[in-house]
Amino acid sequence: MAYYFKDIVGERFGRLIAIEIIGRSKKQSVIWKCKCDCGNFVNVICGSLTNGNTKSCGCLQIETAKKMKKTHGQTFTRIYKIWNGMKGRCNSVNQICYKNYGGRGIKVCNEWNDSFENFRDWALSNGYEEKLTIDRINNNGNYEPSNCRWVSQKNQMCNTRRNIIVEYKGETMALSMLCEKYKKNYNLVYSRYRSGKSIDDCINWKWHSKEKYRKEFACLKSLK
Repeated sequence: MAYYFKDIVGERFGRLIAIEIIGRSKKQSVIWKCKCDCGNFVNVICGSLTNGNTKSCGCLQIETAKKMKKTHGQTFTRIYKIWNGMKGRCNSVNQICYKNYGGRGIKVCNEWNDSFENFRDWALSNGYEEKLTIDRINNNGNYEPSNCRWVSQKNQMCNTRRNIIVEYKGETMALSMLCEKYKKNYNLVYSRYRSGKSIDDCINWKWHSKEKYRKEFACLKSLK
């Protein structure tokens, strides 16, 4: 019984060049001995060469896998952790804080979500410093270049949904900032404010003794 085959001697298939026929497979497919660009020799069924399934002796797959595993070398840097944390809050339902981010529909834009390098380049060009944190200008908006900035932890707390905004002496500001300005203990002022006291009373309240302080503070905490 005669078998016909296509002569592909010298033809290139990816990194392989067909050298000679060395036999047939159990299904009578022609097996070609091929030389790879890396110098190795490999035996390949003709159909795998012509349909593009085999393009190297295996070195191409190894190189591709290495490239996929290769990182930017910044996995342990602070800016990478910020990027990773940002994605986790928005993408991972297993994170505790997901309900306040991804659970509210907040997303990371594709430009950042798909590439740490894009996020890093934006950060370094827009004021990133080691002591600053990423902050969304619109607390209900997404993580994206037009809605993000680098601020101190203090300023970021003023932008949180949980922060209390008050008016005192004609100024409107976060309660935490007000306490800092007038050198008041935030926990005490906050407790009195939660108990229904006016902001004026909270700021100007005089603690007469440590004992009264402890008793009133304990009472205020019970009202939370």
